[in-house]
Amino acid sequence: SHQDSVFDIAFSADNKYFATGSDDGTAKLIEISSGKETIISHQDSVSDIAFSADNKYFAITSKNKVNLIFLDVKELIDHTCSRLSQNLSLVSWHRYFGNIPYQKTCKNLPIHPSLLREGEKLARSGKIQGAISIYKRAKKLEPGIDLNPDTQAIEQNPRQVANQFFTQAQLKQGDIVEKKEE
Repeated sequence: SHQDSVFDIAFSADNKYFATGSDDGTAKLIEISSGKETIISHQDSVSDIAFSADNKYFAITSKNKVNLIFLDVKELIDHTCSRLSQNLSLVSWHRYFGNIPYQKTCKNLPIHPSLLREGEKLARSGKIQGAISIYKRAKKLEPGIDLNPDTQAIEQNPRQVANQFFTQAQLKQGDIVEKKEE
């Protein structure tokens, strides 16, 4: 419950949400069907609250501030992805999602290059199965991706790509050993 007086109440046009705004600097958003309450901190005393006519947004206002809250998760995702230039890196993906297999966070953006770099790293170190797994994942997420390290043609065989990287690494290692023996 609010810690101070309630100054405004509102219902969404579809009657899915009920909201209250308080002098305590919070707004309460209540999903009517489930009773689920979400407290939104506004910092300043809330003077007005309103729902957009299309039920996608909830606005909270005070003397000097406006908060616009997305009620539609798909709308929030689309809005966020329209402002990004790349998907999460593999490191960031693991930081936030642990061992869940890598996904594109924004469908309209290409996979992050770090995914392919990890596949290459695994292949060069002889971990072919791990590399194949990553390349298959990349191909599934982005079917048109060129995985061939030597050509511009679209590579259809992740095993071949992993083996090419591994072979290149072995050849480079052989060159290094040969130079040391000279």
